[in-house]
Amino acid sequence: MIGTGVFTSLGYQLVDIRSVFTIVMLWVVGGLLSLFGALSYSELAAALPRSGGEYYLLSRIIHPSIGFVAGVVSATVGFSAPAVLAAIAFANYIS
Repeated sequence: MIGTGVFTSLGYQLVDIRSVFTIVMLWVVGGLLSLFGALSYSELAAALPRSGGEYYLLSRIIHPSIGFVAGVVSATVGFSAPAVLAAIAFANYIS
């Protein structure tokens, strides 16, 4: 999935960083970190194949209350914040 960050963050990076090599390396490192996170989640999902995402995984691995807190934070911050940031980026783009 490619979000709006690909289109908006590059402009901010080019203002502060003038080296093309540095920009490319930052994107490569970011991509590798994302890959490691995705591989970790895929291993956990394969080990505990059930719907529920972070809530279920943390409830089973750590404690049900930790899973509940993670579920609430994910629902409020994890889903609404990206929509708000995308709207702000779109507003900045069209203005």
